[in-house]
Amino acid sequence: MLSREHQWTLEVQHSINALARIVSSEAVLWTLHAKMKEALELASFSDFVDLEGHIPAVPIVPRELLVAKVQRFFEVNEVEDSLDRPRGEPYFLIDTEVGRETADMSPGEAWMAFASIGRSPLTFTEAFNLRETQHILGVNQLLALGSFKASALSGDIAILTREARDRLNADLPVQYRAGVPSFAAII
Repeated sequence: MLSREHQWTLEVQHSINALARIVSSEAVLWTLHAKMKEALELASFSDFVDLEGHIPAVPIVPRELLVAKVQRFFEVNEVEDSLDRPRGEPYFLIDTEVGRETADMSPGEAWMAFASIGRSPLTFTEAFNLRETQHILGVNQLLALGSFKASALSGDIAILTREARDRLNADLPVQYRAGVPSFAAII
């Protein structure tokens, strides 16, 4: 039987390898591998990471380091990440919760719940990376509160229009109530 740390290491290595087809250079992957040990050490201090639906460390590649085809997808769909995140180098989200805990909350309720416990919602870029590495999402199963767009976006990751984002406590269609993922720290 594998230890928890060994199992986490294998899962994170698998996640990094899953990103190989969408990154612009191998150097990005090497940077993630170099940061992996530190990320897993930080995750080991989380009280929640062993709960179902929590992922210890999710590798994130900022959109400017993704292949041109993926970057064009972001541009064509006019998706903007509205929360401050590291630029120019990959990073890890620590103790990511995939949205099960917020499945019955409105986006506004989820946002307030995150603020009260020191967590942050994911941006579209982070949700895209999560989908690529974890294979956990289906159609409209995830709402990226840290991003907005001029019109609705179909597919695995739902984001709000800027207007809906400004009215987070307003009632939204049921498809947006599937869950809002969050994380505890960035490294």
